[in-house]
Amino acid sequence: MSKKYEDIDDKDVKKILEVFFSKGTASQIEINDKVIELVWEMLASSKECTKAMNFVPRPQGLAASAMYVAKEPAKIAYRLSADKDDSVYHVCKVFSARGYATKIKLAGMGL
Repeated sequence: MSKKYEDIDDKDVKKILEVFFSKGTASQIEINDKVIELVWEMLASSKECTKAMNFVPRPQGLAASAMYVAKEPAKIAYRLSADKDDSVYHVCKVFSARGYATKIKLAGMGL
């Protein structure tokens, strides 16, 4: 059976899986077209989560001062403008990994 994604190196997919899962888990997953598609979806999901997290105000403490309320929109704008394509919040990585772990493992088994 020919691979649909011949130009994608299996080692690169394994490296991505190691970032989202443990190295041991990633090494057990057999790379095929379905796994590549699911990894791509997982990456997109984590990026969407990261974009949303940039809009979340950061905690201030017990009571937010007027100065904090005034400065927070500027800080949000800065985070949005400074967003790098390769950066992902850890919480987004964990959330995406949990949502796709079973799907990717089953796809690696050919199911």
